[in-house]
Amino acid sequence: MITNNRPTKQRSCLYDIGWIRQKGEWLNELKNFAGHSWIDVSKLETHIREIIDRGKMYYDDNGNEVTKSDAKVMRIETNVKVEPAMLKKNPPKVNLEHDESCYVVIVFKRNSMDEWQGVDFDYGRSVKVKRGFYRVGYARIHTEDGKDVSWVSELCRLTGKSSINKVAIDELIESQMSRSYRLKDGSPANKIVAHTRVFRTGECFKGTKEEIFARFVRGRGNSWINLSFVRENDLAVEDSIQLPYENNLFRFAYFPSNWEEQLKDMALPEKWTLKGETPNGLLQHYLKNIYIRAEDERRVAKSDDNDAAAFDTGLVDSSYRPIYAYFVANEKEEAQPMKLKGFCFRGEDLGKEMFSRLGDKLDCCGVNWFAEHPERMHLDPDAKIYPDYTHCLIERAFRLPVELWESVLSGNGCEKLKEELVGIYQRKNAGKDVSEMEECWVGELKSHSAYDAVYSRISDELDSAIKLALCKVRYDYTTAVPIYYPTKHCFSFVLPLSFLRNQEIQCALVVERRGKGYQGHTILTSKMAYSNARLLKQPNEAWLRGEVED
Repeated sequence: MITNNRPTKQRSCLYDIGWIRQKGEWLNELKNFAGHSWIDVSKLETHIREIIDRGKMYYDDNGNEVTKSDAKVMRIETNVKVEPAMLKKNPPKVNLEHDESCYVVIVFKRNSMDEWQGVDFDYGRSVKVKRGFYRVGYARIHTEDGKDVSWVSELCRLTGKSSINKVAIDELIESQMSRSYRLKDGSPANKIVAHTRVFRTGECFKGTKEEIFARFVRGRGNSWINLSFVRENDLAVEDSIQLPYENNLFRFAYFPSNWEEQLKDMALPEKWTLKGETPNGLLQHYLKNIYIRAEDERRVAKSDDNDAAAFDTGLVDSSYRPIYAYFVANEKEEAQPMKLKGFCFRGEDLGKEMFSRLGDKLDCCGVNWFAEHPERMHLDPDAKIYPDYTHCLIERAFRLPVELWESVLSGNGCEKLKEELVGIYQRKNAGKDVSEMEECWVGELKSHSAYDAVYSRISDELDSAIKLALCKVRYDYTTAVPIYYPTKHCFSFVLPLSFLRNQEIQCALVVERRGKGYQGHTILTSKMAYSNARLLKQPNEAWLRGEVED
């Protein structure tokens, strides 16, 4: 039996302002006021913190903006848009006719004891446009002791000042937007290839005349995160900060629109589109990750003058000749340093030019996956697997089959949760983005009174599915498919999972060898498992073959 301590519900930053009238129900009150069945709590909290950091929320009884000491009302704008039906039900006090940008405003009022009390709700015309650091990215500071503080308080601490001119700093940041891009070594770069964004603040460190620089680091999905304040000599990214890898290839080189078809025509016939996904999306994913591996192993051949480069794509033609991606210098400004000239074979057609410019450097291009560690090819079915139950089952809940959740949630007083879950799955199957809805549902599950019982039941189901998967591996060792994560430089396996005594493969568990056993890291859908497995070889296992389109 799996035991688990029920997670503590995260405390809202609104409780730091004053006494909340609705206590723990304020979020449900906000949902009802806006006409929504769910709200992205994480983004709402981040937005509220940004409004509080700006300090533009203090008003007198007549609605005029005043200082904090003179304020009678505190109005905190949210990013929660009001449904039109709710505007008819609760007519706004201000004239919002013909204005579709109507958002909920959280209201605190100062009581007779000079304390703030709330929460009440009102309407606002729109959310204010972000400026300065907030326009760039996530503008809060992660301190060494694990706290999350505003950039204002951190800058005050570094300068030794009790306050700073936020408006002046915002204007200074705005003036540097177009020229703020840098490489990880701190040198200037363009927007496409940049790893960081660096801004002068006009402020100096306490006790010195060294100017304070603000640095953002590129996160996943091209977001800007990890704001920190550093000296000019410390603009380079520390080795401890891991930069995202997923778009390294397309930051390195420009690719013409037809490159996928060119590569497919040369290579052995293969299906490169997952069912219901972007055409040739699997080929893009494959080539991006092959490049990451080649880059990490220093197997990207580059000319001495950096005007030419190439790497082995890992694909072959019908005669099993390796296909190379060949690049030349990109003369276009504000673009990638290289551009794809084409795919070729060494010494033939375009490959003649590639060979003449790179010569023997091409000999080190091939990626060898298993030469040093042949045990990476096969999983030991007699070894123990130790899954991360919370991550696999709760944080990745919507990678599990809906039938499993319907069974687990039945009879636990979770009918509302089950109804919401089914609705999210239906929207997901219709091709809609439900990532925020999934996150909110997981939060509701964790705070539900039946969470411990649900956790125990679904953990037992995972144990049974793993036991069945290992039986299949004993019968056919190829059932466990090897995969490689370029961003973590690790080899793993994906195991097929079947729940509720159903023989149909419903998802996959990622396991990595640790000593005599295996760590179960996460759950993947079958499509995700195929995409990850294709990096090493074309998957021929029956449970994965059906994930690609004919």
